[in-house]
Amino acid sequence: MELQIHAKSPNYRIPTLHKMARSTSHIDLSSLENRSILVVDDNHSIHRDYQSVLCPNPHDGEQSELEKLEALLLGDEAESSNESRHRNFTLQSAFQGEEAVELVEKHLAKGIRYPMAFVDMRMPPGWDGLETIRELRRLDPEMRFVIVSAYSDHTHETLKSELGENCLVQIVYKPFDPREIYQLAYRIVSKWNELQASPA
Repeated sequence: MELQIHAKSPNYRIPTLHKMARSTSHIDLSSLENRSILVVDDNHSIHRDYQSVLCPNPHDGEQSELEKLEALLLGDEAESSNESRHRNFTLQSAFQGEEAVELVEKHLAKGIRYPMAFVDMRMPPGWDGLETIRELRRLDPEMRFVIVSAYSDHTHETLKSELGENCLVQIVYKPFDPREIYQLAYRIVSKWNELQASPA
């Protein structure tokens, strides 16, 4: 799939995150076996933004005390009855590229995979986004990536040359549109799950 660049018009206004949460809260992700997403960004507030967009329900994807009690008493039945959690992705945060690689290595050893990652381009003092993606793809060639950055450090042609023609990479510029982030996550994670379920 060809890399796509999403530019913002000068007059673009970003929807507020709480409105975004309401507009996506009806989407049921329960059919997706793996809803895990890795976020790699050195800005802590950006991670909270992703959490608000991709876990738009109360408790931001975490169990309330009541839900914990239900899980303790009812086990799997409580999980299946808790519909709100079926509308959340599962997020894992890393604040540097090296940390992201360590997380993925650790989880792969346990059989846990990430369908995709949102990756910042500039993350001083460590690796940049390009090096981070290169190392993550080495660990899991089927992992998909969206570069989310405020800077145009690399051209379309450079990224295709560095990462390969078949690498599914898209670029979104900060400040990002929450709806675009959610739609990308849903489309990429859904496609990844579909491919995993297909016969080899």
